Order: sequence, then C-alpha cells, then structure tokens
Amino acid sequence: MHPDLFAAPAQAEPKATDDRSGDAALSQWFTPFWVAEELVDDALRGIGHSCSVIEPSCGTGAFLTAIPKSCGALGIDIDPSVVPAAIANSGREVLVGDFRTIDLQGREAEVILGNPPFEMDVVDGFLDRAHEMLPEDGLVAMVLPAYAFQTPSRVSNWMERFSIDVNMIPRTLFPGLSKPLVWAKYIKQSQRRFSGLMLFAETRQIENMRPAIREALARPGTWREAVAIALHSLGGQASVQAIYDAIAPERTRTDHWKPKIRQTLQRGFRSLGNGRWELPREYLAAA
Repeated sequence: MHPDLFAAPAQAEPKATDDRSGDAALSQWFTPFWVAEELVDDALRGIGHSCSVIEPSCGTGAFLTAIPKSCGALGIDIDPSVVPAAIANSGREVLVGDFRTIDLQGREAEVILGNPPFEMDVVDGFLDRAHEMLPEDGLVAMVLPAYAFQTPSRVSNWMERFSIDVNMIPRTLFPGLSKPLVWAKYIKQSQRRFSGLMLFAETRQIENMRPAIREALARPGTWREAVAIALHSLGGQASVQAIYDAIAPERTRTDHWKPKIRQTLQRGFRSLGNGRWELPREYLAAA
C-alpha cells in the first residue's frame, strides 16, 4: 500500500495549552503566548538570559514558557485548576499559592514578571513582596490596567521604592477587555528614574499642603502667592527654613517643592542676608 503523498502529516499530540482567556470575575486575563514572548524579550533585554525569574500569577504558563531555558524559573498561581496546563506548557515547576504570602523556602529571584489579577490590592501586595526579595537593580515587569497609574498617592509610593518605566500596549490583546493596558517595569534602585510619568510626586505634595497654599497655587500667582502667604503668616520676614516649614506638605518623604520656593524667593522677594527673606514692598503696602 502506497502512502498518500497529499495527506496531512501526522501531528504530534499538542501540549495542554488551555486557551481560556481568563475569568473576568477573578480579574484574570490570560496572556496570549506570542505576547508573553515579546514582553519577556523586552524585560530581559540588558539583563541577560542567565537570571532567575519568578512568575507570581502564571495562569496557563504563557510567561513561563517564554522565559529562556538558560534562566531558572518558578511559577506560582493561586488557582490550582490552571497549574497542570502551566506545567505542561512550560516544563517548569509551579507552586499553588498566593505570591504575597507563600513560603518560598529561601528561593531568590532577580526578575519577577507576568500578568497579575487586575486588582490593586493584589498589585500592591506583589510589589511589596517583590521589593522585599529582589536585589538592587532587580526588576518587576507586569501587564497592568492603565488605571493603576491614575492615583498620585499610590504611584508616589511606588516611586519612593522603584524606578518606573511605563508603556501603553493594546487592550485588544485580551479579547473582551475594555480598559487600556500598560506594560510597567519597576526597578529596585536607590537612585530612581521615571519614564512615562509626570507630576505624580508634585501632585501628591500639593494635595498634602494646607488649604491656603493649595488655593494659592491654583491661582495665577502660583508659587509667588504661596510664598507670600507663608511669609505673611510669619510676620513678613523669615528664614528659608521657616518658610519651608510653613509650606511643607504633610505625609511626604520627598522635597521637590523646595527648589521652587528658593527660585521664587530669588525672583521676587527681598533678601535680608543670612538666609532671611522679606515680603516685597507691594505686599507690605497691601497689608
């Protein structure tokens, strides 16, 4: 019997890819495998392919499968039903548990990446755990909803611990998802840099200043009027430090606003020497 030369070739039995798109009720949106390959390549660029990686919400294993075999990799997922597919697809070890609390028995990682549930308490918890265990220059890279970056207080907290680089990615990568998405990279660094983020720290600082200062900054006079209000409350003249204290926001560990005050004093207020400043004559006359 001659073989049929036009018959389709026999196919090897496929891996258990499990093509579920995720469970919206659980804020799960499983990553297409080709997307995971692109994102892993981006995350590891400049790091090298011999690092240790943890995927804290591995789903069916898209990111685990994309991680180069030269890297050690461990998957974790809180949903035991997806673990068999993740193991079959990636050939990696996968643990069942919550990354925020699971006992990793001393395992270390230089990179933590993936697509976590789109719940902000989960994202915050993942970043807290990652910051605890990563070395200096360690990387967290995650697919996140863009609304994760809409709150200055949350983003400012992240900025106090990580350098951050944010890039938009198409929401249509995930069928049925209606919200914009970003690929966010957090690098644990003492000297931090930010790409794709503006005015978060400044907004948080101003939100925590006293009402009179906030109102002044919303008017045309901005910092000039704010400094004048501070000096007026101090009797018309004061040291730079006293002016800082009169304007300082509450609950902030950064002081990006101080250069603005120094610049404003030098441009429109009277120096008395020895670091002391006085209201301009027009303010004194108005008072």
